[in-house]
Amino acid sequence: MTAMEAVLAAFCLANLLLTLAVVRRLRVHTERLDRLTDGEPPLLQPGDPVGEFEVPTVGGSLAAATDLAAGGLIAVVSPGCGSCEEAVPGLVAALAEPGRPPMVIVVAAEPVEAEAMVRALGPDAPVVIEAPVTGAVQRALGIREYPSLVAVADGAVTALGHDVRDLPAVLAAIPRPVR
Repeated sequence: MTAMEAVLAAFCLANLLLTLAVVRRLRVHTERLDRLTDGEPPLLQPGDPVGEFEVPTVGGSLAAATDLAAGGLIAVVSPGCGSCEEAVPGLVAALAEPGRPPMVIVVAAEPVEAEAMVRALGPDAPVVIEAPVTGAVQRALGIREYPSLVAVADGAVTALGHDVRDLPAVLAAIPRPVR
């Protein structure tokens, strides 16, 4: 065996050991994720009933599932999530729309982490700050990914999306009162 073959064999062995270590680590992470989501309901689908929740907003009022009974939007975003940050201007525009349906915007983060996003949404936005995944609104909808945009009416999900491009379609699925 030449020196070059020995170096190549050592490199291949090191590569194999590294690959096995990565696979082992992925199994550990998979087990952790499985434990995190055990017992949690999956994300609701159109037609599924919305669970009950009543949570305080940063403005001091209460946001409840019953507030959205006639139709509304629940948006769940998280700081540090690129798609969530892209969704903020669309949510701000939807909030400014005349005759808009009721909305609840959940910022899934610790309060200190949520400050910048809450400011970007504006002082009058119906914002709720909750712990990621375990907050009352997120549990009521089975939300585990961000952003999540959920249209509700008559106590059930009417549409959902996970991208800022889904916002117009989700908003269109909310019944508007006839005038």
